[in-house]
Amino acid sequence: MQPRMRAKPLAFAAVVLVLLALGVYFQWEAYQDQAAEQAQRESIERELAEAERIAAEMDARWHSAMARALEVEPEAALGPCPIAQFAVQAPGTLKRKLGLEGASGPDLDAWMRAVRREDARMGASNEMLSTPQAIAESPGPMHRLVRYRIEGIRRELRTGRADLSKLAARAHELASPSFWTHDLVVVIDRESPVGRVDPGSETFEGRAAIGRSYVFDYQRNAVVCAGRFTSTSSQVLRFASRLGTEVTDGIGAVDADLEANVLESAKSSLRRVAPKDGGRR
Repeated sequence: MQPRMRAKPLAFAAVVLVLLALGVYFQWEAYQDQAAEQAQRESIERELAEAERIAAEMDARWHSAMARALEVEPEAALGPCPIAQFAVQAPGTLKRKLGLEGASGPDLDAWMRAVRREDARMGASNEMLSTPQAIAESPGPMHRLVRYRIEGIRRELRTGRADLSKLAARAHELASPSFWTHDLVVVIDRESPVGRVDPGSETFEGRAAIGRSYVFDYQRNAVVCAGRFTSTSSQVLRFASRLGTEVTDGIGAVDADLEANVLESAKSSLRRVAPKDGGRR
């Protein structure tokens, strides 16, 4: 009878040992997961550091080429600029792509122009509006774009809820020299001053700007397209404003509209030129 009396304590001890083993196992699994996550985060940071290193090197090339390009008149054109990314789409293209031909609603062309202008201002694209004086002190469009995306990745890493696999893929793309393709620099040489905005009569004085546009090819290390443009305000502007700020908001809308139109005019002016200074034909 004595062995039977020991069965309960032995069974209890076995259960305790199993629970302890499971606890150790799950702690080990959690440790392994944390270690793997930390390793992935460190790998992403290494990729971002490499992306920053490449960006500094590529931006030095860009500044050197742009300094030379700004000193001389654009060369004789060799035909349309072959970089499709900077081609101006015909009016209504986006509506046709979305199957909205003939549909009422917002002007999608104007909306896209505003989006491209905002991206260029924020450094969220490989396009940039500048002046001859600012070129020497400003990072190039691609450099700004890389920094913008790096900041976005690091911001997501800080949240603690990031999809590390997706962030790793994005960081790896930025750390590759092949990411550096082309960018567009729009140089405004002269523009008319701010005009009058009259909310009562719903009228405004339009503005105008003249300048130059350049496409830099990072793989060829050269300006491959260039042009001269003139751009003016749109005939009609629609914008939202608050009571008492109509004039200020109107002036801001006129400025934003001109910049958006400058980007489009700059792209329309682009023509292929022979690459120089190390460029390969």
